[in-house]
Amino acid sequence: MKEQFDKYIEYLPFVILMAFIVWRPMFDFATPSGEHVSATKQSLKEQPLAAQYIKHGGDSSHKVHGIDVSYDQGVIDWTKVLETDVAFVYLKATDGMTYTDPMFHRHMTALAKQDTLLYGAYHFFEAEDDPEKQAENYLRQVSEYSPHLLPMVDVEVTEHQDPEEIKKRLKVFSDKVEAATGCLPMIYSYRSFWDLDIGPSFDHHVFWLADYAKKMDAPKNVKNLTLWQYSDRGSVKGITGPVDLDVVTRGDNGLDDIRCAK
Repeated sequence: MKEQFDKYIEYLPFVILMAFIVWRPMFDFATPSGEHVSATKQSLKEQPLAAQYIKHGGDSSHKVHGIDVSYDQGVIDWTKVLETDVAFVYLKATDGMTYTDPMFHRHMTALAKQDTLLYGAYHFFEAEDDPEKQAENYLRQVSEYSPHLLPMVDVEVTEHQDPEEIKKRLKVFSDKVEAATGCLPMIYSYRSFWDLDIGPSFDHHVFWLADYAKKMDAPKNVKNLTLWQYSDRGSVKGITGPVDLDVVTRGDNGLDDIRCAK
């Protein structure tokens, strides 16, 4: 028995070493900053937005981060979102003349109960639909709430309308929403749509750029570029699946430019 025991003792260091290697991914190690990450690195889901932005190649001087969500994200645990560095969120409210995002009221009701996260609502603009009826649809759904942030209109499809017609219809929508809310809507789009279809006619509006390149490629002659949606594959606690990630490009005070001060 003793010989057998001595044999076990002889192999004990090797067994301990192998056990450490196998279980090492479960151990946490402190980084120089004091933040703890696993030995196999935190999953993207656990990283704060700032870390995801830097990993994307973003400018570390941009420190105000946010997300935009819709029905695609399903049920959201906002208490967990509040534990992250998300500073603002935009919710999809409406699309065209009649559609309401099925999750909009649920999200809005939840956000109205907290006072940490700034939020706003957006409309997806259908270029071939009546712009007044689109504005009415948006206002009807949003009117029962008090969003902190500017109304936003997502305009990115032409639906065979020429640029002048799109501009005319977008102005009708914008004017009606501004008259009702007291705030000029922010415009969300991508570079080529701005350059070719709406351009400087709307350069007095705050502009939100969608561009997933490593480096932001600003449209020509845009004056008020304030937000950059740099990814549609982000990860945030409390949200299942990918989510759009956004950053304020005007420094720490950029949120002041997108507040709807009534």
